[in-house]
Amino acid sequence: MISKPIIEKLILDFNFDEEKATNLFFSSDAYVKLSNIETKFYEKDWTETYKLLLGELKL
Repeated sequence: MISKPIIEKLILDFNFDEEKATNLFFSSDAYVKLSNIETKFYEKDWTETYKLLLGELKL
């Protein structure tokens, strides 16, 4: 599952607790793109999704 390393990276990089990291990711536009079959974002490496998320959240 691609979301696990992204959530773990948020926890490590920003010292978020698991709940905050999970909520941030699953409520993000990056997650919407990832879960949309038409974008095929799920085929990309998780680090690309993480970079997109960081840009979106301005972290």
